[in-house]
Amino acid sequence: MNRDNKSALKTLTEALQDPHRAAQKDREKGFPIFGYLTEYVPLELIYAADILPIRVQGGSISTLASEHLQTFSCSYCRTVIHEAMKGEYDYLDGLISAKTCDVALPLFQVWTFRKSLKFNWLLSLPGNKDEAAVLYFREELSHFRKALETFRKVTISDQKIEKTTLLYNEYRALVNQIWQKRNDGSLGLTGREVIGALKGSQLLPPEDSLNLLKDLVKNGEGKDVSSRKGIPLILLGNVFFDLTLIEMIEKSGGQIMVDDTAATGRHFDGPVVLQGDPLTSLARYYTAKISGDYRLAYEDHLEHVLQLIRKWNIKASILLLQKFCDSSFFASSLFVQSLKDHGIPSLVLEIDDTSPALGPMETRIQAFLEMVGGIV
Repeated sequence: MNRDNKSALKTLTEALQDPHRAAQKDREKGFPIFGYLTEYVPLELIYAADILPIRVQGGSISTLASEHLQTFSCSYCRTVIHEAMKGEYDYLDGLISAKTCDVALPLFQVWTFRKSLKFNWLLSLPGNKDEAAVLYFREELSHFRKALETFRKVTISDQKIEKTTLLYNEYRALVNQIWQKRNDGSLGLTGREVIGALKGSQLLPPEDSLNLLKDLVKNGEGKDVSSRKGIPLILLGNVFFDLTLIEMIEKSGGQIMVDDTAATGRHFDGPVVLQGDPLTSLARYYTAKISGDYRLAYEDHLEHVLQLIRKWNIKASILLLQKFCDSSFFASSLFVQSLKDHGIPSLVLEIDDTSPALGPMETRIQAFLEMVGGIV
């Protein structure tokens, strides 16, 4: 469905620009709306309960944050709590998160303590991905399923979970197809346009997002891509809000050929392999999911990135790291050296959406890309 007869790109971009309005458009469908804070939340299970899950995106203002979170919290957490306390998210029926970093946990706790929600749930995510971890998280998902059933006064069948899982798998496969078409030159969209569209799609029902992204591919095929050449990059790192930085990278001569940030790329990683019990399949998928540096082994993260580099023929990387995200900064020096050992130069950019300092960043980006251009 192409909402309001607008182009797919415009619809998805407007959703990101006004996420609260975009999410509330679906009130008419009678679905409760749950916000989720991390990419480790099982969207398939939530949607199987006829609840719309939307990604809490963050913002650029954090005036109220110091009253509720530590001053050394990242800008994502500070802007989210600011909007929550301001009442911007009062339309949410529930909030879901998983135990990830040491700041995301207080964010969830403060939000649910200060704001009355009909439903809130914190998933206990194991730190590894072995079989014991899968069994543990499967039990977590079982409790979560029962809580959703009680909330909605329905029974969530295995068949319904399998159906929504297949829907999200199709969604993830289409995202991979979009990057593939951008890489082979058959899709006339910039990296900024793709990332903006994918972030916007996180605010809409998955069927709507799927159809809009299909339209995006259809409308973008065959457009002139001759002006979109540059050094092929992989974008790594944390969540981020401001897309100006992406535009700056591309104007400076870089071409983002794949995104592996927590904001988008790692959000759409897939597919879920359905084998037998659907809860076990979901548990196996989410425990093995590569995202923040706060869980799983460093070697797992590195191999994941190297596979993407080989797949997309990447020549350099840019790491976007949220200020105060210590776990990411500790790992970044290892990543930079490991990627250098594989012939991939890297630039680390410390970002803060409340104070972006784009001028100095632009200078660093230009210098880095000039250096890489002399190497490749």
